Amino acid sequence: MCRIIKIGLKLPAVLTLLFVLAMFSIEATCIECRIDTAFSAVIADIMFIFSAFIIAYACFLFWREKTTANPIKPENASTLVTTGIYSISRNPMYLGFLSILMASAFLFSNFINFLLLPLFVFLVNKMYIRGEEKALASIFGNEFIAYKSKVRRWI
Repeated sequence: MCRIIKIGLKLPAVLTLLFVLAMFSIEATCIECRIDTAFSAVIADIMFIFSAFIIAYACFLFWREKTTANPIKPENASTLVTTGIYSISRNPMYLGFLSILMASAFLFSNFINFLLLPLFVFLVNKMYIRGEEKALASIFGNEFIAYKSKVRRWI
């Protein structure tokens, strides 16, 4: 069982799902922490749509370039994708996952859930981004260094 969890946590989508489940649990157990507003559901809907678009578009760009988007094996990348949304953010998929969590926090309307967002950013940086950027620097060298100097991460 621990091995399955360890393998699952190598995938950012699984980490995101775990955070959504944690947010749901917090919302269900801490009723007095709710911050219901008239616009929470609308904000959540807009953010879910935004998140889906960002993730789908980022994946499409990887597919178009015929390279891997697999965070478990970034060393398999054959092309450095720098166009489209990747000209604005080096990590749009992680930005999309963070947006899903922000949407979930609004949907569940519980202020404690917003406190989980910095933890998610910390874990994503530690568990995924650092290793990916190290692998990309190793594979693409000066091309990645130049790209990194021009484009922010946004997460």
